[in-house]
Amino acid sequence: MNLLIGKDNSLNNKLIEQIYYLTPIKRVELNDILEQKITSRGYIFVNLLDVDLPSSKVLSIIKNKFPNDCIVAMHCFQVDHMINNLMEEGYNAYISILDFSEDLSSILP
Repeated sequence: MNLLIGKDNSLNNKLIEQIYYLTPIKRVELNDILEQKITSRGYIFVNLLDVDLPSSKVLSIIKNKFPNDCIVAMHCFQVDHMINNLMEEGYNAYISILDFSEDLSSILP
């Protein structure tokens, strides 16, 4: 199952709806991953607007738990150097929440 890490809000509900059109996915919060036995196979989308930790720490937690998954950072960054920083941290891909539909089709097969 693919995951979207983020809070229960209207933005994430819309993102889930758009991703689910292409592939099954469920929403969890970062604490759920730390506290529960959640499984994932495939893609993990991380809404970085919804986490209180630095993006590098979030990535470390996720990679430790799901080392074989494709981890996609999501944010509203439009500036290349900010996006590049996320990619240098080790995220596999980046999707702007502002251009979500267009970016999503380039990530999922």
